[in-house]
Amino acid sequence: MIIARIDFRYSLLKKIHDLAAHLFLLKFIFLTAWLPNLTYAQTTEIDSLQSLLASSHAQPVQAADICIQLAQATYNQSLEEALQYAQEGTEHGKSAKDQDRIGKGYIWQGRMLGELRRLEEAEAAYLQAATFLEGSTDSTLLGQLYNGQGLILRYQGNYQEAIEKIYLAVDLLIASRDSVSTASALNSIANLQVAMRDTVESIGVWKRALTFLPGEGYFGTRAGIMINMAGHMDHMPAQKLHLLDSLEKILLPRNQYRFLCYTYSCMAEYYELFPVSVDSQKKYYRLAVEYAKKSQDAYMYAFNSLYLGILETEGQPQVAENRIREALANPTIRENDLMRAEGNKYLSRSLYSQRKYQAAYDALDSARKNYQKIYDARNSEQLAEAEKKYELADKERKINMQKLQLAEEQNARSQLMIGSLILLVLVVGGYQWYLMRQRKRKQAAERALEVQQMEANKLRELDQFKTQFFTNVSHELRTPLTLIISPLSDVLSQIQSVPIRQRLHTVQQNAQRLLSLVNEIMDLSKVEAGNLRLNSVPVALHPFVRRIFGTMESMAEVREIDYQLSMTTVDAHVRIDLDKFEKILQNLLSNALKFTPNRGKVHLNIYQEEGIFFFEVKDSGHGISSADLPYIFDRFYQSTVQPTTLQGGTGVGLSLAKELAQLMGGDIQVESRQGEGSTFTLQLPLEETTAPTPPRPIETPEEWGHQALPQFAPMTVQGEKPHVLVVEDNKEMGAYLIQILSDQYHCIWANNGEEGLKQLKNQHFDAIISDVMMPQMDGFTFREKINEHKDWKRIPFVLLTARHLEADKLKGFQLGIDDYLTKPFSTPEVKARLYNLIQNKRERIAYLEEQMAEPREVVLTQDEQMLRMLEGEVLGNLDNPQFGVEALAQTSNYSSKQLGRIIKRLTGMTTVNFILEIRLQKARELLEQRAVATVFEAQVQVGINSTSYFTRKFTERFGKNPSEMGK
Repeated sequence: MIIARIDFRYSLLKKIHDLAAHLFLLKFIFLTAWLPNLTYAQTTEIDSLQSLLASSHAQPVQAADICIQLAQATYNQSLEEALQYAQEGTEHGKSAKDQDRIGKGYIWQGRMLGELRRLEEAEAAYLQAATFLEGSTDSTLLGQLYNGQGLILRYQGNYQEAIEKIYLAVDLLIASRDSVSTASALNSIANLQVAMRDTVESIGVWKRALTFLPGEGYFGTRAGIMINMAGHMDHMPAQKLHLLDSLEKILLPRNQYRFLCYTYSCMAEYYELFPVSVDSQKKYYRLAVEYAKKSQDAYMYAFNSLYLGILETEGQPQVAENRIREALANPTIRENDLMRAEGNKYLSRSLYSQRKYQAAYDALDSARKNYQKIYDARNSEQLAEAEKKYELADKERKINMQKLQLAEEQNARSQLMIGSLILLVLVVGGYQWYLMRQRKRKQAAERALEVQQMEANKLRELDQFKTQFFTNVSHELRTPLTLIISPLSDVLSQIQSVPIRQRLHTVQQNAQRLLSLVNEIMDLSKVEAGNLRLNSVPVALHPFVRRIFGTMESMAEVREIDYQLSMTTVDAHVRIDLDKFEKILQNLLSNALKFTPNRGKVHLNIYQEEGIFFFEVKDSGHGISSADLPYIFDRFYQSTVQPTTLQGGTGVGLSLAKELAQLMGGDIQVESRQGEGSTFTLQLPLEETTAPTPPRPIETPEEWGHQALPQFAPMTVQGEKPHVLVVEDNKEMGAYLIQILSDQYHCIWANNGEEGLKQLKNQHFDAIISDVMMPQMDGFTFREKINEHKDWKRIPFVLLTARHLEADKLKGFQLGIDDYLTKPFSTPEVKARLYNLIQNKRERIAYLEEQMAEPREVVLTQDEQMLRMLEGEVLGNLDNPQFGVEALAQTSNYSSKQLGRIIKRLTGMTTVNFILEIRLQKARELLEQRAVATVFEAQVQVGINSTSYFTRKFTERFGKNPSEMGK
């Protein structure tokens, strides 16, 4: 019964036998893909290299080279031994700190691991090699790296990516004139083309690879390529046999065991084409098994043993059984359904010949299951292909039906066209007349449109010219305003005469008013350029509006104006851009007061409808004429109707207010009649929010505005005043800076960046103050030039700017400036910032000199990254008052002592002062950008509980009381 079952299943096995023969070719491709690609040394050379490595004279660089040569030499004899040499060579390269040798060691590790089918480890080794070879100029090493990465991609199934990667390697290797590596890379490409079923093309690539190996040398690489070619020349049997005979003659004298194993396996495959040559097949399979054993290639040993056992099934069943069982135990063959099926099929035959019927049946049943699995997979593919063909046929049928319908419709249309032709001839004359008339009208309309567009372009260009002109003028006004406001601030406190002080105070107020107009024009240019962004924060609406309203009360009292505020909405917390809202409301209120006569009325009413907040400013002034009303929000518009013309103005305020309102999603509407007053209504869709709960303050903010400015003690550097370089193209500004600083500093003036560089070459400076906008070389370029000199770039650098652009400040900090001053500025502000910067530098230098005599516990090579990390930790815990030295040390994985040394070396500050500096810089940013409504909010957001401490430290650092920063 068992025999009947065996005979019954042979019919199924015969059907799949042809499939096995075709798939054998693909298996051979897998076997030969990792054949050696470089020249190998003889046994005597290996002995001499080992002796040289064992000697005590081998330095790390020499040892690394010897190990890599040993890896190459033992590559064809023992992969494990070659891998050990490659790993040892990598370690020697690390000892020598030689990036190229480390990368070369990892490349050879990847090659050996790939041969051993440890693909994940091989890929990791190649990634390590790429890391160490980044920036290398060695084309040979980079080409070998890309070749290895391409092979990994191939075994991950990414054939096309693998070919592209290896072609990159070929270009590099040809450029470096590395013939053997070029041939190796082309060999890999040919194997990939075979895997993609392009055998004819692959033969041409192999022949090209051989052209890079002239003469008798490079027999290792030559042999690998010839074996691969022979494995895929079944359509040229005579040439294949000649090639294999040539390989045997080359390899036998050199004891190249792995090459001989592949060569004899290929010969045995060749003789499978001739059924009468069974003895020849056995002979070459035995030789392949023998040399696979010598080369310690477990897979090739199992592979050839399996097919030798299959041949020995007839005549030597017991020997065949032993060989096949041993081969099937190999893990790689055990995972291959086809080879397991073949092995079990012939194992059943050998068992049957020995009358082991049950075992024969079990083996045949295993073969049947493996074949069935392959057969099912093939049927699935055929079924999918049939379904695809059916879908294509169905699609084609539908297309034909559509074509038929289209033909019928076209026929019907043709008949309709013939019937309509007569009617068309009748109306064509009238239609042509109509077209001519329309063409003339269109041409006239186009000419009119062109004229309108030309006029609009001219008006647009004129408007842009006006804006640019006023922006440039405003920028230039900042310097003379600085020279007015700053000296006035210096002398006002020193003048005892009350009348003179009052007059100078009037001058100061008007200078501040002029500065406000300048800022309005600058803001208008920002809106036009799209550089103005919303910065909304939560705020209690009623107190904030009362504060803005209160700033105008003194003006109303002087002129006895009935100045009232009414709010019909409940007090709500809303998200709003404080700075922009304040500018809009102040502009509307100041205009109302300006155009209202003495003893008139100005009322501000606030109400809410359907989520929209309305701010209505109503006055009893002269009103706006109907001729001016459509243009009052246009930029630079000036009324020609008296008495409005007598009031003056720039024509900027209302235009800016309107555009800021639209930026915030709202609008401004106006109603007015000449002689009856005006009503301006600001509409804003404000988002209501919950009231924030600030932490309980330790002290009340009563001291704000009363903190005295710090008086810094005179500073000396090596017994004399510190040297400060002032780079400013405006002579008056330069003279003023030198005047206010000369009592504590020795100042040198330079007219622009180029002159500043000349001064830096002539003498040493302890600090630099530079303007941004200068001829020949501006402040940014000047800083870039300083960065190129390692000694100059450490000098504290203060950037002086007349522009309130965040982009300018950000660019300055990216270039390495230490601080910036915006015109106009005060004398204490300049002195405070300059003093702090020079003092920090002195402390940093003193600490570094002290550390020269002591061993350092921490050595950092990435200073900027370290500072950025520490600053990020502080900023991440900014609102936590308890975040101090211990917390920062814990989050950065340093001890407090180590952290203190690092910060002292990099900044010159203690850890406490470093954390305080970050908190104060953030507070300054919040106050300058009007991101908070009060100073107390800024104090809370930067994690400082004590009001007096915050005010004192802020004033000492920046020379300004925090309450003055937002003005």
